[in-house]
Amino acid sequence: MSKKKSRAKRFVPLVKLAENKEQAAAIALGTCNQKVQQSKDQLEQLKLYRSEYVQQLNKDGNQGMDASMLKAYKDFIAGLDTAIKQQNIQLQESQLQYAQQKQDWLHEHQRKRVMEVTVKKYSAQEARDQDRREQNALDEFATMSTTRPTKPK
Repeated sequence: MSKKKSRAKRFVPLVKLAENKEQAAAIALGTCNQKVQQSKDQLEQLKLYRSEYVQQLNKDGNQGMDASMLKAYKDFIAGLDTAIKQQNIQLQESQLQYAQQKQDWLHEHQRKRVMEVTVKKYSAQEARDQDRREQNALDEFATMSTTRPTKPK
């Protein structure tokens, strides 16, 4: 007679699948987090570079500068302003992507936890059922021992 797999054992592959999905979501979340950090770093570098360039413009402007040089400075600063705006947009998109990926990870994490709790519940129920069967067998044996007539010697 082939013994049927327990409910808990049948869920083990599903738990492993849920663990794999959670792990993949965690890796994707980490990648998104790195992109957010890189976008922030790049934005800060652009702002710093712009600030330094404005300071240089002020310094050179105080010493006197021709119109073409002033226009070149202002054009370059305008280009930096455009790059800063674009980087702000990139940062916002990265942050949105991170938020979505975090939700995905939370969803997969919760699914995995539900599977784990289900397996524990089934395992506990199966252990109780096994204990009950063993106790019934012992009770039956004890009942048979006490009701069985003794053999004369």
